Amino acid sequence: MSPIRETDQFFRSIVQTIREALIILTPDLKVRFANDAFYRFFATEPARTLNQLIFNIGRGHWNVPPLHELLEKIQMEKAELKDIEVFQIFEDIGEKTMIINARRLVDQSDPGSELILMAIEDATERRILERERDEAFRSREELIGIVSHEIRNPLTTITTSLDIIRLLLPKTGAPLQIPKMIDNIYTSARRMERITTDLLDMTRIDAGELEIKMEHVPIQELAEEVMGLYEPEARALGIHFYLKRSPLTE
Repeated sequence: MSPIRETDQFFRSIVQTIREALIILTPDLKVRFANDAFYRFFATEPARTLNQLIFNIGRGHWNVPPLHELLEKIQMEKAELKDIEVFQIFEDIGEKTMIINARRLVDQSDPGSELILMAIEDATERRILERERDEAFRSREELIGIVSHEIRNPLTTITTSLDIIRLLLPKTGAPLQIPKMIDNIYTSARRMERITTDLLDMTRIDAGELEIKMEHVPIQELAEEVMGLYEPEARALGIHFYLKRSPLTE
């Protein structure tokens, strides 16, 4: 048995056990061998593939600049190339995103000859899912931006109107409970403004652009604000609560 035939059988036994599409090229870029996964992936057959220039197989769909650049680099620099992404639309199988790894091989039985091994991973489905995920994120960001804007506009009108009412209230002789009710409305409006800010912060967190600013918070005022906000509902349910001042807050 000749060394070349022994080498062919050696390669055949290896590449047929691999699930990725594998193809072996001669130095002049003709297809010397391809595994079954290659034929399934590209919906072709040996008669239309073997001994053909790689750029001619698949109705010329392999004749694309990224593949030319990849193989030229291997030929000129004898380099090993990893994770080269190539997108191509094939007439028979539709669009494909391929992750190609390639390297030169020396046939030990004939040191004067070299081969090129290409491993082709089908990344089409993964890239489609990534595109859909990115589009979903963009849609959510747009929706949050619109909702936040539409909520803030009426809230600004409410808080501005409350400020005017506060100025006019002493002249109207309104009952004593009215100012407290206005304060509760104002507090609720401010709270809704903070919620819209939190919504916008969600998009900044996803984008890694959130800036956190540390500041002192008057805990006594915050507690009184929360109590004032929920006191009417608590009283209606017969619930009584009070705030105990700590010496540290005096």
